[in-house]
Amino acid sequence: MLIYLALLETEHEKDKFTALYTRYRYTMLHCAIGVVHDHALAEDVVHASFLKVIEILDKFEEPESSKSKNLIVTIVKHKAIDALRREKKTELVPPEELDDCYYSDGPQPDDAVLSRLSCEEMLACFMHLEEHYRIILGLRYYQQLSSAEIAKVLDISRKNADTRLYRAKKRLYELLCEEGIFSEK
Repeated sequence: MLIYLALLETEHEKDKFTALYTRYRYTMLHCAIGVVHDHALAEDVVHASFLKVIEILDKFEEPESSKSKNLIVTIVKHKAIDALRREKKTELVPPEELDDCYYSDGPQPDDAVLSRLSCEEMLACFMHLEEHYRIILGLRYYQQLSSAEIAKVLDISRKNADTRLYRAKKRLYELLCEEGIFSEK
């Protein structure tokens, strides 16, 4: 942990990072192992994830919040998937296994839609989205990150983040239409 603290400048940053490190290090390792199925590689993933956390430390308001946990788990999952790609493993992890370490106990996407739907209807449609769409919508509407911030968290271009957001919203709308909640135009 001293290596990470050396990368930080202010005492406030060091205190915030220490709180995040202490609270989530085992959760991060558990999630990484769940994706890569290799303890050594999982430790590398956690290290890379902590470096990303330091890079976007200002996005973490309260270390104990569910938003912080969701953001950390999202970072770990993406770093783990990147590690698998680098290792050129052909075995893909089923999305159900990825869902095991993703917690969401806050509001879901788009308050305007929520005002017309019950939480149960919205959650049902949201959970039918593909994993990558749930993540991008969660970062945008739950974490309230901008496209540029999402791009930084996911290590993609801003244009790619905007495209994914557009496709995720379009797919959510399609699901809502299929369920008869909205009528297609």
